[in-house]
Amino acid sequence: TSGRFLFQDIPSGEAKLRYYDTTYSGYVYMPVTIPEGETVTSDLNLAEYPPLPMELTDGNGFKWAIQKKGEIGGNDESAFYSSGGLSCYISGSAFSSFNIGHEEYAGRGISIGPFTTRSLEITRKIYVPDDGAFVRYLEIIENKGDTDASVEVRIASSLDDPVYSDTVGIVQTSTGDDIFTPEDKYIINDDEDGSGRPAVLHVFSGENALSFPTMAEYTGSYYQSYDYLQYAFDITVPAGERAIIMHFASKNTTRGDALASARHLYCLQGSALNGLSEDEKADIVNFVAVTDSDCDGLNDEEEVVYNTDPNNPDTDGDGIIDGVEVDNGLNPTDKDDAERDLDSDGLSNAGEIAAGTDMNNPDTDSDGLLDGFEVGNGFDPLAQGDELLDSDNDGLTNLEEQSNGLNPLNSDTDNDGIIDGLEIKDEVTIRVTPHTGRYTGDVVSAEDSQNNIHLVWTDRRNGNNDIYYKMITSGGKALIDDTQITTDTNSQYHPSIALDSTGKVHIVWADERGDGTNIYYTILDPSLDDRDGSPASVSTIALLGDTIVSTEGRWSFEPEVAVDGMERVHVIWGDDDDGGLHYVSLNNDGSVRISEQVFNTGYYSYYGRDIAVDTLGNVHVLWQSYTENSSEIYYRMINGDTGDTLIDNTVISSDDGYDSSEPALYVTESNKIFIVFTDEKQEAVGGAREETFLIEIDPYLANLDGNPADPSIITVLPETLLTPDDGIRSAFPDVKLLANGNIAVTYFDYDSSKYKYNKFHFMLLNSDLSVDSNTLISENASYYSYYYTRTLQHVLNVKGISSYLSWTEEDEDRNKTICLRFINPDSDGDLLSNVDERTAGTDPDDPDSDDDGLLDGFEVKYGFNPFQAGEETEDPDGDLLNNLGEQSAGTDPLKADTDDDGL
Repeated sequence: TSGRFLFQDIPSGEAKLRYYDTTYSGYVYMPVTIPEGETVTSDLNLAEYPPLPMELTDGNGFKWAIQKKGEIGGNDESAFYSSGGLSCYISGSAFSSFNIGHEEYAGRGISIGPFTTRSLEITRKIYVPDDGAFVRYLEIIENKGDTDASVEVRIASSLDDPVYSDTVGIVQTSTGDDIFTPEDKYIINDDEDGSGRPAVLHVFSGENALSFPTMAEYTGSYYQSYDYLQYAFDITVPAGERAIIMHFASKNTTRGDALASARHLYCLQGSALNGLSEDEKADIVNFVAVTDSDCDGLNDEEEVVYNTDPNNPDTDGDGIIDGVEVDNGLNPTDKDDAERDLDSDGLSNAGEIAAGTDMNNPDTDSDGLLDGFEVGNGFDPLAQGDELLDSDNDGLTNLEEQSNGLNPLNSDTDNDGIIDGLEIKDEVTIRVTPHTGRYTGDVVSAEDSQNNIHLVWTDRRNGNNDIYYKMITSGGKALIDDTQITTDTNSQYHPSIALDSTGKVHIVWADERGDGTNIYYTILDPSLDDRDGSPASVSTIALLGDTIVSTEGRWSFEPEVAVDGMERVHVIWGDDDDGGLHYVSLNNDGSVRISEQVFNTGYYSYYGRDIAVDTLGNVHVLWQSYTENSSEIYYRMINGDTGDTLIDNTVISSDDGYDSSEPALYVTESNKIFIVFTDEKQEAVGGAREETFLIEIDPYLANLDGNPADPSIITVLPETLLTPDDGIRSAFPDVKLLANGNIAVTYFDYDSSKYKYNKFHFMLLNSDLSVDSNTLISENASYYSYYYTRTLQHVLNVKGISSYLSWTEEDEDRNKTICLRFINPDSDGDLLSNVDERTAGTDPDDPDSDDDGLLDGFEVKYGFNPFQAGEETEDPDGDLLNNLGEQSAGTDPLKADTDDDGL
């Protein structure tokens, strides 16, 4: 059709003529400019106003089906689902549908709109080149109002994906990962490289732009027909002005092609800016609309400013591209600045750029670790958290390693056999086991004469409850790593351990193989292993195969073992058939010395038991059982040679109607016995329901005639409250005596917020029972074993002045890890801690640095010179006993009458 139309009384200036096309039921908008007082003739060429939808093919032969809202529809290439590609939303409102567009770019594009909302007019201008593999969009937002307008421009795409198939996943983003975030500038998604759907690229932001995405999201589901990708910009359009969001999409045969297209479009190379007017370029807010020919982060105009080569991304050849140098304050024409270290963090400028760190900030993530330290050791310099980790399990955090100039990936930096933490700190915790899961626990430990620590525990890492063993030096290094002792497919649990004078390891446990639950026993000789830190072969170190020591077929539980100075083995356990406490003694080859005996029967008489031997080889046993009034602590003494009863069952705790439970004992070198237990008597005076008490007894004050003892005769120290009377329930104690006379006690506090005893404490008492210290070791300790009801109170061992705590740490998901805590570590047993050795300059692995017979600890304590031999024969206090004799006698070499008795 053709015709002539006359419009009168039109204001001068710019105007738009709107023509309604009855064939396609759509409006045509024709812009005209009318000078004042003139008549303008304008031809309306309907060929320039094609109907929608329409299809354009790019230079790589991919089709772009442009729909009525400017979105891309689905086609046989299956890139987008239905009509869901590159949809536009303005502050939540979808762009309107138009039946007719306006031809742009000599037929290679189209403009659609305007869509009007509030005072805004939005036009979508689309370009598909014949020499490039992409589609370009301009979202042109014009503010016709009198006030500035805040606008959210959101672009969304539904990516084709047949129902119940794998989703079309993210291949890569501009940040190098497969997670879509607002920090990204492009995203590539695909189903299968080189086949299936095209690899689709979206590019939507450039370097140094005024506006960046404020939202980026990618979702997909096995049950939906498409994946959904969207990103948004929040922009402000001043009154009477306009802003343009430019973005691209590209279909590619391979993922490699898509990545090449990303670089091409991100740097606005080739035909990316074809057809744009200078005004349009100036109004684009999410790109600086200037080509970057070498894609180095400096556009071609900036290359002129910095005197760099627009076709060489690294003008000075120093390995850092020009744009990065400029962004970080370096000179892109100075080849030497790459290796300088502007912030003195141990990381060169080139290294900072490679790591993504700030070359003007020595600690980019503000975690206390220098960037160079983090990068050099494989930590993340861009995220906090590494500073708190103990990467080499030496008891020092990575931050402490840095502060002390140590290697965070080597537990023994100076290779002296002592882990770093034990040389730096008085208290150190290491992990004995990996974080293996919920079924790790029951840990118990013992020390040998060489101060090595031997641990056994229950572990289910191989799918079955097995007994594991590990040997660690007092310096914290593994001699034998986690070694599976039992391999039977039935469950084994509740191990107990004791060492004899030759260093052999005696282990007992409860075992479900066969009928009932039986007590099994084995002997290990760790000296038969090469002790190179790897697991041992059980066939090499086991001197005895798994041997039943209880009456087979009964329900026997929770054994405890002790070995006396004559290598005789003593075992007790509970029996659920008769409710009794059972005892047997073995030779060190596993043969029975003293047949199974039953000490006590009745209702749960076997709970909370403990066993120890004294220097004469006699056996001391504790357990809890019921009197007529309450649950109380029972004691029994056995002749270790014959098995005869020396002291029959004797109630040691006050039979006062308040329950006593969970006893533990320790026999001193003078054969006195410390006993700790839980008691409820404080509740009667307004205290907590449970607190920990201490008793000291001397069983040799009794007649030892096989009858019960008189508690008033054998009690040296009556029941004494140990734990703070603070209203918090305290239970499950253990006790040991240190070489300096201090008493070490552990216990668990009840955490009312978690409804369990999980706060693990270590208390150090002076000889007069005054509290030297009380340390919270863990707030996440597991005091119960995973199986049945055994409490893990036997967690404390001592050697000389050192204490060793072994326990199970439990996280919020109930996953468990065995931990070992060294307190006041003294690796060479010279009564001088490793930290004090470092201060004194003595060798923490040599108890007598000057080989004069006097221990370093003795010399330092009394002011002698640990590096000068000869003082051992001196007698500074004139008591006719030289220093070596004073050390042997345990007397004060500077005081002639140590006990002030006149002698």
